[in-house]
Amino acid sequence: MVKRGTKVIPGVGTGSFAWPVYQAKLTSEYGKRWGTFHPGTDMVSEQSAILAADRGKVIFAGWKSGYGNCIIIDHQNGYSTLYGHMSQILVSDKEAVEKGEKIGIMGRTGNATGVHLHFEVRVGERQENPLRFLRPSAE
Repeated sequence: MVKRGTKVIPGVGTGSFAWPVYQAKLTSEYGKRWGTFHPGTDMVSEQSAILAADRGKVIFAGWKSGYGNCIIIDHQNGYSTLYGHMSQILVSDKEAVEKGEKIGIMGRTGNATGVHLHFEVRVGERQENPLRFLRPSAE
């Protein structure tokens, strides 16, 4: 018997986001940076795997100006996440992904100063501070 409200619907996110890299070290946060606005959080890790922050459907997987190799996942609950500067994309457009699934490899494509992940959380079309949606510690 499935309790009401506990059914898992494929491709629909939980609304709870996991860190997209293991043991992330933040290198640049959301907000003003170098006289412009930085719409995401940059992070590095000794492990180069990039993981889906929540389950959803890939709505973009390819090259995006500034972001380089990039993936956007629609969590089909009002949220989407963007993963930029990848050296390698491991998923395809329209593919359903699970929370924690390996979706890419960290890189320095697009406008990147070094190997890292640029991560964004969007509510509708509005970019929000990703740290508001992630547990305080990346460890």
